[in-house]
Amino acid sequence: MVTATHVFSVLARGLRCPGFVQPRPLLSLFLSLAFCAPADILSARTAGAVPPIQAGVYETLLLAVDNNGQITGYYREAQGEGAIKTCDFFLKGRFAKDVLLINTWNDQTFPGEMRSGDKAVTLKVPKASEHPGCGLMLLPMIATDGVELSQTLVRPWIELRTVAVTRSSLHSAPSLGNRRRAYLVQGDVVGVLAARNGWLQIEYLREGKSTTGWIPAGDAAVLYPP
Repeated sequence: MVTATHVFSVLARGLRCPGFVQPRPLLSLFLSLAFCAPADILSARTAGAVPPIQAGVYETLLLAVDNNGQITGYYREAQGEGAIKTCDFFLKGRFAKDVLLINTWNDQTFPGEMRSGDKAVTLKVPKASEHPGCGLMLLPMIATDGVELSQTLVRPWIELRTVAVTRSSLHSAPSLGNRRRAYLVQGDVVGVLAARNGWLQIEYLREGKSTTGWIPAGDAAVLYPP
């Protein structure tokens, strides 16, 4: 919070605004406050700012952030060999002050929140254990204080989507004449890097390996709670 004491201490040291011609002292005071942005005042306003959430991988959570600050995410945790048990759900939301209010869903929708930290996020969803397969896999604190997930990979994803067709071939450029042998299958979760003329440039992560390419935009469904 910027107090009157802080403002006048800054003024006492002299306000500087590049290209601003200083008139008489009293008028200078009001014009400077109105049009200048002293670094001391700005730093006081932002000293307690919450770190922005970066798109990328946070342990078992994938997050994408668009230009409007909307977050889409996918949480997946797996256990066991052979008959693998999984806990997975999607999430979507926007910031409200310093908290990201989200909806999470699989077969049901449950509200929650996310907080950003230093290269980490804290995920809190009171009913997360009711998502299919999550009852015995999630830490109990996800319902109370939240679970902190550390950032393991930064990626420039602007959105997450799911493949909505049985098979979607990857292309080296946004046109049908550039099809590759690689393909995605229905249900795969991809990070969107760019959109152009009805095509999406996507990245697919699997077992630590990254595959990128272009697919028709209609092959990938937008994430919406049911």
